[in-house]
Amino acid sequence: MMASCYHSFNELERNNLYHFTPEWKQALLEWFYNNQDSRTGYWLNSTGELLNEGDLSPTYKLVTLFVDEQGKNIHSEFPLRYKDEMLLTTLRKLSKPLPENAGMAEIHEWQLTRYHGIKLLTYYLWDGVTPESRRTARTFMEDIVKSKFAMFYLENEGAFAYYPGSKAATLDGTGDAVSLLDVVGVLSNDRQNYLWGTPDQRITDLGSYEVSDLRESDLAAILNSPEINSLRFYKTAPVSGNFTTGVVFLCYPGETQVLDIMDLMPKVKQWVNMTPQTMGNWTSKEAILEELETVQMEPVPVFKGELPLTPADETLRNHGELTVIGFDVLQVPRYKLSFTLH
Repeated sequence: MMASCYHSFNELERNNLYHFTPEWKQALLEWFYNNQDSRTGYWLNSTGELLNEGDLSPTYKLVTLFVDEQGKNIHSEFPLRYKDEMLLTTLRKLSKPLPENAGMAEIHEWQLTRYHGIKLLTYYLWDGVTPESRRTARTFMEDIVKSKFAMFYLENEGAFAYYPGSKAATLDGTGDAVSLLDVVGVLSNDRQNYLWGTPDQRITDLGSYEVSDLRESDLAAILNSPEINSLRFYKTAPVSGNFTTGVVFLCYPGETQVLDIMDLMPKVKQWVNMTPQTMGNWTSKEAILEELETVQMEPVPVFKGELPLTPADETLRNHGELTVIGFDVLQVPRYKLSFTLH
């Protein structure tokens, strides 16, 4: 109720319908500051109670009163408190599965809550939580991405449905998936670096080797590395942290439902451009295309269920070098293996 009260007056001011005094705003902000629960990080209601550990979506809105999207405090006298507690409470709420036999309204609420929760974690709380909390959140985000592909991705269309079990991709489903990938750092190098560290911090170099013929055993070190979802093959080592240029082809070394972003994005862009749909309930074709405008990726050959030794060996012979980088489900580069031609 109090959260909606704040945002109602904010809307009134934004639309020049009514203006509130600075004293009134200060008093309301102070009330929110004093009524944050120290155990959960969420907010008590007007009766001083906290039902079911509080509500996620109102908490997401209230946090924006205290910190900006970089997690920096807006008011020095009212810093955001209990960030680790709020993060863990949010993860508990987001871990709840979609209710059985959920109706369309329940599904929408579940989807919206998950988006608000992930954005709350990665935009507003990330800057001030412990490394342990970040590791816990990372594991959860990996599970969220896996479930998004498992429940909503339609391989025959190259896009996403909004409701589980649906046979048709929609703008709402695809827009929701793109937004999720954006907030977990998939679509932006800067955002990925902010969440998971720079390439030097997150890539394990497995070494450089001189070979005359590339064999499967030469790739064993990266094939046996944990958490690898996909492998990208480069004719030269990527520079400046740009891992989507210079890719010759990619492969999936094991069974996975999560597509490499270089496999997914060309399909999504093609579907959005070709679909006759123009408006969804919560997004539009134009809005999705605008969000994808900065994501420039050319389609590359994709190998599933087989290791592309022949094209890898040809690349090595033609260019004298070959770099293989393994990515996890969050599209974070984790391992690098380099070869030069003997």
